Amino acid sequence: MIYAGWRAYGAVTAACGRQGDAFIIERATCSMDNNLITFRTMKIAVLDFDYTLFEGYARYELGYLMEEEGIINHGFSDEVKALQTAYEDGQITYNQKFADDKAIFANYFNGIRRADVTKFLHDHFDWDKYFYPHSSKLITTLKEHGYLTVIVSGCWDFILEEAQEMLDFDTFFCSAFKEKEGMLTNEFATILDYQSKREFSGQILAEATHSIGLGDSVADFEFLNLVNHPFLFEPRSDAIEASKGKNYIVVNRGDALEKIGAVLQ
Repeated sequence: MIYAGWRAYGAVTAACGRQGDAFIIERATCSMDNNLITFRTMKIAVLDFDYTLFEGYARYELGYLMEEEGIINHGFSDEVKALQTAYEDGQITYNQKFADDKAIFANYFNGIRRADVTKFLHDHFDWDKYFYPHSSKLITTLKEHGYLTVIVSGCWDFILEEAQEMLDFDTFFCSAFKEKEGMLTNEFATILDYQSKREFSGQILAEATHSIGLGDSVADFEFLNLVNHPFLFEPRSDAIEASKGKNYIVVNRGDALEKIGAVLQ
């Protein structure tokens, strides 16, 4: 089963998957030890997507628009907004929000043809409205300096596949629905929770020669704790509080490119 996207980058293709309890990372410049393929002598940038490259939760914005167009049933936006309010007010934890979030999507997206979702994304989603001014330039700059750009996000795979066409990041690790005969089901092939984010990030960063991380939330600490240069983008108050005592550099849309650029090797 493929856990992440893959994209040709010159003559190199990066892909990520999982076999049993081990993450499998494939790249033309890799080597193999005991059937586990790992990145070696490589510079890696691990980036969140929502509220880091995309201003908002991309999966929510997609759902709102699909509801407006009558592709999914009405009620989705009300449930999502109530869930987000409960989280922002401190009534529920991130883990509870994460679980309830997936239950909402399982209910409303079950039975939708994946091809219809991807076509809708391509034809109707206004990406330029949501990408931060720094997003495209950041990916370009990182790649020009030789970094493999990896998105680690709870976003759905079909969203990141389309975003990859816009931003040209190398690969991604994310959540995905199980499918049956081309239809999304109410079960999941991949769920990006704390544990899987920690395991995947640890695997790809284990032998990186230089690493950068960019995220906005406490959930992103799973990879920010592992990189050489961790950056926290316009964080919420809970992330600011939790980051005390850590070597995180707080950035915003006005200075992210400058501060990240200053540590590139």
